[in-house]
Amino acid sequence: MLDRIQRWEQDDAVPHVISFEDPNHLKQIFSPHRIDIIRHLLNNSNVDIPELAKNLGQAVEETKDDIQLLEKYKIIFYREKDKNTKIYIPYENVKIENMWVLSSR
Repeated sequence: MLDRIQRWEQDDAVPHVISFEDPNHLKQIFSPHRIDIIRHLLNNSNVDIPELAKNLGQAVEETKDDIQLLEKYKIIFYREKDKNTKIYIPYENVKIENMWVLSSR
């Protein structure tokens, strides 16, 4: 954490980090379908929701719900382009880590 603060104070790029206290929450957010969405958008930026749903073989409404959840956590963003709303990921990569800290008490 201190490294991130020092980098920010020096105007260096600081990666966007999302943390979850409950590992089950992490599992809920990053479902297999949502990971497919993230992978697709990392390789195909500026697509609209119907196009994304078609490419993934999913229903538009289901994909829209997943996009809204990922947007809430600032993983996916919306951009107005040619009178259409496009979705994209502004990151070069997305890293998902799961660290367990166990103690005997």
